[in-house]
Amino acid sequence: VVSEAQGERYVASAFAEGEPLGSYNEFERFTVSLCGALFERMGRMSRLFYDFRPGTRMNREETLVDVCRLFDERLDNVLGELAAAPGCEPGHQLLAGWRAPLQKHARATLAALEPLEATMARCPAHFDVHLGNALVRSRSGEPPEVSFIDFDLMRTSELHAADLASGLVMCCAQYGGPEDGRFRPEYVSAAVAAFRNGYGEREFDDRYDDVQLQATVRAYMLFQLLLTAELYR
Repeated sequence: VVSEAQGERYVASAFAEGEPLGSYNEFERFTVSLCGALFERMGRMSRLFYDFRPGTRMNREETLVDVCRLFDERLDNVLGELAAAPGCEPGHQLLAGWRAPLQKHARATLAALEPLEATMARCPAHFDVHLGNALVRSRSGEPPEVSFIDFDLMRTSELHAADLASGLVMCCAQYGGPEDGRFRPEYVSAAVAAFRNGYGEREFDDRYDDVQLQATVRAYMLFQLLLTAELYR
């Protein structure tokens, strides 16, 4: 909740009501309808962050452009630590085998993002939107209410595109089975439309927004790869 008193802005937090729909990869209860409710609230949250933009720098500033620029260095650091850590040989072999194509992907993503960087205003972003961090409260005959928790990864990043990309990667892709890793089109369509509805008026039209989104989704995948490797090495 963002409020104003005597000309100053304050952020107040309270325990949100509701239950998580699952963990980051549990989608049994995640319907297209709930997807719309989650992303509509996410759009409203991103709008709040954009309007609230603090005048002072946040403690953590790492945009998705930065992720791509520093990708080679961070990946090599992870590989070096995995090589020296007992029991991490499988993870090291997997990442080492993918090193070249991952670096190529990072360079291509950076080339797509850099021309857009000047138009992507920086503002706070949750950066870790998944089903385990979304609490849903359902009441009979009323739309579900969604709240977000766990702002540990919050940082300054690219406008609303960063959180929308985060949500699409974490909530709209298939985990496991023959379609593992593929986006689910009906969920992506519902998510993008609901997010934009919740966010409200935007500086750019849908076509330019789509260009930003495609690049930021690719960059967020790189961020999530590095985060996972660094957390669980």
